Amino acid sequence: METSETSNFVAHLDDEEQILETFRHIFEESGFKVDSFTDPSDAFNAIQSSPEKYSLIVSDFNMAPMNGIEFFKRLKAHNYFNIKHRAILSGEVGTRYFTQKCQQNFDITSDEIVLFSKINIKEIISFLKKISYQYPLGNEGKKEFYRLEKQALMKGFRPEEEFFLEDCLFKEGQSVLDAGCGSGIICRMLALINAKKNVHFHGIEVSKETAFLAQKRIEGIEVFSNIILTQANLENVPYPDESFDAIICRYVYEHMANPQKVTDEFFRILRLGGKLMVIDSNGLLINIRSTHYPQLGELQDKLAAKGIPNFDFFINDNLPSYLEKAGFNVGPDSMSFREIPIIFNDDESKQIEKNRLKEVFENAKSILAPVFGGENELDNYVNLVNMVLDDSRTEFKYDKRFWKIIKP
Repeated sequence: METSETSNFVAHLDDEEQILETFRHIFEESGFKVDSFTDPSDAFNAIQSSPEKYSLIVSDFNMAPMNGIEFFKRLKAHNYFNIKHRAILSGEVGTRYFTQKCQQNFDITSDEIVLFSKINIKEIISFLKKISYQYPLGNEGKKEFYRLEKQALMKGFRPEEEFFLEDCLFKEGQSVLDAGCGSGIICRMLALINAKKNVHFHGIEVSKETAFLAQKRIEGIEVFSNIILTQANLENVPYPDESFDAIICRYVYEHMANPQKVTDEFFRILRLGGKLMVIDSNGLLINIRSTHYPQLGELQDKLAAKGIPNFDFFINDNLPSYLEKAGFNVGPDSMSFREIPIIFNDDESKQIEKNRLKEVFENAKSILAPVFGGENELDNYVNLVNMVLDDSRTEFKYDKRFWKIIKP
């Protein structure tokens, strides 16, 4: 399945149809799909029945018979069904009065409830863009920075095991983009390989803090002086058309909320004859199989069928369709891939991957718990995974591929 079809939904509640229609366009332009409600009970029932569907709940404040505060108080009694992003629009009331009323019921100094004036459309759009591109199986900032640095040293995830030397060599004056650069590992590796050439390396990372730490990591080092790392969203790349001779996108596609929009951007900024290199895996979280633990296979089948917001278990199956729609030629003359399966067939590699998955499960608890039906159910699943990985009879792998596509 393509998870982008079932994620990034907003549940929007307002008693005026015209307002709902106006905001529908705003939400859709920001990458959301919308379920609109005029009745608070209908909205509550929809959220309760499918909480994993929604990444954002928005309610008007000034409604009858239940205003926005009362609606969110009802949701709060259910821990907001673990939906992370929540907002109230002020309606036609004074800002000071609106803020005071919300302060009485919510911690508005945290992210519990975000307050907006309906007339401040620019601020609302900025908020929507910020949350519409989420990385659910990791964490932003320092924790994610060091996780990525450590992962690059692990068996199966080392960059030097994925690239052929010919993929890493560039000509004088060429520009290369690492799209979703994380801690900047690929930019650093390529800069070292091309150290005696005038090649320009650029990295884009959605997390502001991770991008900052990646830039600090290379400050003052001469061999890395041709690297520029920027915080930006891949759905709106801040470079003009045909800026790059090569684009590398490694372990990013599987997390994209709008993979088609990102692929369209890659096609736009890639020069004619330039190459796009994508590295990604099928099977993360769902390829731990053992005939001795059939119950785990059943749970993973359900997980794959249900999906996780902003995560595609089968990105290598879905990638060609995104590329073709963007304008790439997916025929054998322009596109190729090679299999680089990550196989965990010994106790040491299983233990290392077990520790890595522990971080993934912990960082993504708020995303995964609703999928499994709650934190207790998720904990039971994680315990089962750990037990299976501790068994020497267990075999599992991730189906990694290295794609190379030429822009016609």
